[in-house]
Amino acid sequence: MNLKTAIGVVAGIAVVALFFWFGVPDSLQSSQQASVLSSSELAALESRLTSSVSDDQFVEAVPGLKIATLVRGEGEEVASGDMVAVHYIGTFIDGTEFDSSLKRGQPIEFQFNTQEIIPGFEQGMVGMRVGEYRRIIVPSELGYGSTGVTSPDGTVIIPPDATLVFDVALVSVTKK
Repeated sequence: MNLKTAIGVVAGIAVVALFFWFGVPDSLQSSQQASVLSSSELAALESRLTSSVSDDQFVEAVPGLKIATLVRGEGEEVASGDMVAVHYIGTFIDGTEFDSSLKRGQPIEFQFNTQEIIPGFEQGMVGMRVGEYRRIIVPSELGYGSTGVTSPDGTVIIPPDATLVFDVALVSVTKK
């Protein structure tokens, strides 16, 4: 090992030791880490997200896309290009759950309005604020359409032409 390599190794070990001793500086901690909730917080969030909603609470944003605001948010409003973190529970119209960020204990993060997720989910979030909870009913044509989703082994995850229901909590917005 030459002198430059030895110095690099020692410096690296020193940095790791400092992080261990003093903790990771806030500026280096991910926004996801701040969004991680305890199991009791996750249970409370799930309870709130899955609360009942009457038909008259829904508005139709675009044909077929229905949105009900369960709790109004007071935080930053989401805008095109922002990085957002959301917790959600995805079910079929019959209530069968197909996915949940709560079960993973970690919100999903994506850049808003950049077609990283299905159109109905994003369109249902327009105007949402941090701390807000919504139920979004996504028609097939704004979801996975006539193809649905299958796993690599051929297992159907989302059947073709499925209407999807998402209970969504906007956790954070990072402005672009």
